[in-house]
Amino acid sequence: LEDKCKPLEIAVKLNHEGVQPPKKDAHSAEDSLATLEESRRILQQSNQKMRPQIGILNDKLYQTLRWHKEQFDSSKAVHNDLITKHSALEGKYEALEIATKLKTEESESLKKNAHSAKKSIASLQKTMGCLEESNQMKENQIH
Repeated sequence: LEDKCKPLEIAVKLNHEGVQPPKKDAHSAEDSLATLEESRRILQQSNQKMRPQIGILNDKLYQTLRWHKEQFDSSKAVHNDLITKHSALEGKYEALEIATKLKTEESESLKKNAHSAKKSIASLQKTMGCLEESNQMKENQIH
């Protein structure tokens, strides 16, 4: 690649230096014209030599860009999938919180009902005790 770039460097250098002001003799003008023609020829050759390499580099660049786009699209799809799953999990978590709250309220209600039932049973047992005592007294009166 360095060998191919050398003529291009020479041509660019000559181009940057510009044309020397013509000297008074025709021979110097012919030399300047010949130098310019040689520079033009070197530039054309360098251009022709570089075209295939530029095409190859362009193809590689296109392939690299296409690969990066595929990676980006794939990452974006994974990201969107994660967002969807996260939203679904949030929904399930909220439903679980509601269910837990309802179960807690139900459990508290059952505890209250159990306490009331115990009170009722105690009251009924007391009443039965009184009734048995009353029945016993009536039996004793009958006998």
